[in-house]
Amino acid sequence: MKNARFSIKVQAVKMFESGVNMNKIRTTLHVDARSVRLWYAQFKAKGTNGLYITDAKRQKTTEEKTEIVEDIINNSLSLEEAVSKYLIRKDYLQTWITSYIAKGPDGLRRKNEGKSMKKKRVYTEAELDELERLRMRNEWLEAENALLKKVKALVEAREARQREIGQKPSKN
Repeated sequence: MKNARFSIKVQAVKMFESGVNMNKIRTTLHVDARSVRLWYAQFKAKGTNGLYITDAKRQKTTEEKTEIVEDIINNSLSLEEAVSKYLIRKDYLQTWITSYIAKGPDGLRRKNEGKSMKKKRVYTEAELDELERLRMRNEWLEAENALLKKVKALVEAREARQREIGQKPSKN
């Protein structure tokens, strides 16, 4: 699957480089235009090895986003130059820049970033012993329940056979 994806990327980049219409690339290879532009930027930056890059999908931290946006603003980089340099989609960069200008570095923070995860409960040794004892008891009861169901099914099957041949079931 990875090799097939890589060959599609290479094909798309070659078509894009040779001037093929984006709609033709999209319909022929079943890819979206943003991906093709990103792949082309990766190809321009690092050649065909750049098409193997998977880090571009990783979410950037607030610090990374801030560093990128400040570099774009301070060095007056165009969005195309930034896409080529950082291998990040143009629409992401536009959103980051807008948020940074409106709210500063806090505008680049993810909504759930900085919130603490629910802490896992730590059990004492006595609680672990009790828990283990209850689990063993539960297993025992489940096995006993399964056995009783099986016995009941066997008894019902025997009674059904006896009714077929006209015998009355025994009282035992």
